[in-house]
Amino acid sequence: MAMKPCRECGNDVSDRAKTCPHCGIERPAYTRPFFRAFLVVFFACSVLAIILSSRRSLSAGSPAGQSALAALWTCWASGMRPPASTRPGVDRVGPRRAQELNSGMMSTTGMRGYSCDSEMCTVMFDPGVWAQMEHGTRRNVVVDFGIGFAYGRGAQWTDVRDASTHRRMGRYSTRNDNVTIDIRWP
Repeated sequence: MAMKPCRECGNDVSDRAKTCPHCGIERPAYTRPFFRAFLVVFFACSVLAIILSSRRSLSAGSPAGQSALAALWTCWASGMRPPASTRPGVDRVGPRRAQELNSGMMSTTGMRGYSCDSEMCTVMFDPGVWAQMEHGTRRNVVVDFGIGFAYGRGAQWTDVRDASTHRRMGRYSTRNDNVTIDIRWP
């Protein structure tokens, strides 16, 4: 049995008392242990996030660091999760690999050319080379083109098309890191 201050009047009462003998409030020594544990975890996560952001050259004095910390604070204060990335494929492979994919696209066997507008990039691909690829290789080619164009051109969609008939063979969506392959292709 321990003595704790009453949550209403502040006088010492037993932690097992059903009512305070001084003010009469029910459960006078009741505390919210889960709330306190939540505050401790929240504080620890906040400190960890600040340390990690400062290690990634986002010091609190730099504009990028201030905006990152302001966004983190706004997110936690409002209880919302941060907005989803608009380029999850680039985030998944990392900027260095995305840059490699962007710079190495032109040397891909079977690529005959490409064109881009503000939303979509279209890759013209040799159908003979495409027909010799297995499904997994085709998928990887479309994803690599998609991530490369998302990084280099900001494309939301990338289509891989037959260079002679312009029929779509595969498509990559930058927004949800999703690839579709036309399985009816010979």
